[in-house]
Amino acid sequence: MAFTIPTRKVKKDFFLQKKVYIAPDVKHSDEEERFLAIGEGPKNKLIVVAFTFRNISNKKLIRPISARFMNKKEVQKYEKTFKKNKNR
Repeated sequence: MAFTIPTRKVKKDFFLQKKVYIAPDVKHSDEEERFLAIGEGPKNKLIVVAFTFRNISNKKLIRPISARFMNKKEVQKYEKTFKKNKNR
């Protein structure tokens, strides 16, 4: 199965968009606090990014751990959840 990974520019631009959903990544936060972010990438493809924060030179920076386009099953779950929450 072939898949593509978002480019560095796509990952950078990802956090600059208006609609990015961010939640704690409790499952993978044993050694450091991690987060998951979901949003749209190029051509409206959904992307999930795992990241943490780093303090460097008194600046809080985002450090991506992984980034990938969501698979069909994840997209369906996202759309189902998003539509349910949008109606509230």
